[in-house]
Amino acid sequence: MNGYIQAINPVDEEHLAEVMGVAAKIGKVELNAYFTSEEYYLLEGSHRIEAALRLQLPVILRLREWDDQIECDINDMEGIRMVGEIVDGITWSRAGAIYNEDQFVSVELA
Repeated sequence: MNGYIQAINPVDEEHLAEVMGVAAKIGKVELNAYFTSEEYYLLEGSHRIEAALRLQLPVILRLREWDDQIECDINDMEGIRMVGEIVDGITWSRAGAIYNEDQFVSVELA
């Protein structure tokens, strides 16, 4: 895997504490992502990716295509949405952290 991982939202520490508890029990973090030629855009899970970093859990990125339909719970885009609609609907300049794969214990593409 080469490229950066862009989270959708900034992290809320209170919510992150809850997510970390669940992630620790599961032992890994799985996320939907869309890949451009340089970057993996998370389509969900800003708190889960941060939990994986802090807990040093493996990350599995499920790569989705532009016209795939997935369940979405981002702000005003709840429901089944096309990946392209999600990517276009996010204001990435106000998005969350940008991670490098080397920060994680492992990152697997699925």
